[in-house]
Amino acid sequence: MKKKKKELLLFIAIFIITILLLRFWVLIIQEKSIYILGYEIHHMFIGIFLVLLSGFSRFFSKNKVLNKIDLFTFAIGAGMIIDEVVFIIFTAGEHLDYLSFLSLGGAIGLALVLIIIFYIIFKGEQDGKI
Repeated sequence: MKKKKKELLLFIAIFIITILLLRFWVLIIQEKSIYILGYEIHHMFIGIFLVLLSGFSRFFSKNKVLNKIDLFTFAIGAGMIIDEVVFIIFTAGEHLDYLSFLSLGGAIGLALVLIIIFYIIFKGEQDGKI
C-alpha cells in the first residue's frame, strides 16, 4: 500500500506544479496562444488528450515503464484541464479573465475537490471500504 500512497502524493505534487507553472507561464508570456488551422487551442484540450492517452495506455498496456509514465501524463493532463475549465465555462475567455479571481479561485477550488476525491478513494481502498 505504500507504493499507492507514494503514487498518490506524486500525482498531487505534479498536478499542483502543473497548475502553478501554467499560471506563471501565462502571467509572464501574456497573450501567446497556440493556433492550429485558425483555431485557438487552449491547454485544456492538450490536457484532455494527455488524460485520454494515459488512460488508454494504463488499461491496455502491461509495460511497467509506460505505466509509470502514465502517472506523470495523467497528472499533467488533469492539471491542464482543471486549470482552464472555470476560465472557459464562466468567463468571456479573454486573457485578463484567465488572471481573474474567478478563474484562479475556481481552479484552486476544483483542484482541491479533485484531491479530496482521490484521497477519499485512497483511504477507502486502504480501509477495505471500497
